[in-house]
Amino acid sequence: MVEARDLIEDNDVDVRTRLPPEIAQTIQECGKKLIGRSRWSCVPNRKKSNSELCEIFYVHSLSHINFTKYIVFAETLSYAYQRQENIAVRVARIFNTYGPRMHMNDGRVVSNFILQALQNHSITIYGDGKQTRSFQYVSDLVDGLIALMASNYTQPINIGNPVEHTIEEFAKIIKDLVGGTSQIVELPAVEDDPQRRKPDISRAKKYLNWEPKISLAEGLRKTIAYFVKELQRSKNSHFDNNLNSKMIMI
Repeated sequence: MVEARDLIEDNDVDVRTRLPPEIAQTIQECGKKLIGRSRWSCVPNRKKSNSELCEIFYVHSLSHINFTKYIVFAETLSYAYQRQENIAVRVARIFNTYGPRMHMNDGRVVSNFILQALQNHSITIYGDGKQTRSFQYVSDLVDGLIALMASNYTQPINIGNPVEHTIEEFAKIIKDLVGGTSQIVELPAVEDDPQRRKPDISRAKKYLNWEPKISLAEGLRKTIAYFVKELQRSKNSHFDNNLNSKMIMI
């Protein structure tokens, strides 16, 4: 398997023009580490067993080729920075994360489904809903990053939740937790929509002694409660703005 750091040997990268030298100086003076974060969207390599999912990125479309180039380049920069500035670097590959304080209108499936259910709108899924996703709660991500920074492990490592749910299942879970009158509606499938997303966290288990602890139901209940408060706050803010406008007109 080829890792991003292996690319440095053949293609040396000068990162000083992209990352200020003050960063390296501060890290060195404080005896701290630099963490490089990348976002991976992995699908099964059909030539590999399930246990190898996301250890090797399987590119199945032009858009994923471009996406992969950016991610590998970002990881390469991190390791080049490590070698050039002689500082410790850790690289985390972060998978789908959700929780309180996520943006309500970020367009991701978690926020979309929760908002649609809370407002009694149709919960829209694309295609037949059989494609899978896995979601990790934000506190699990934080714990994973802390464990990585405290470790001596220097290879890229996946931080995510390997428990898969189909989009259809996920929509039903949201609907049941929220209640209301929303119906699940199928829309035309999106081109290049990955049919499976599941991180392989075997490295994290082995080298960091880390794995997610928060169940999907528990995490979603906390996230839904946050969205309820945010919707109410948004309504109150809208009411106050309208009231102030009327008072100015008067």
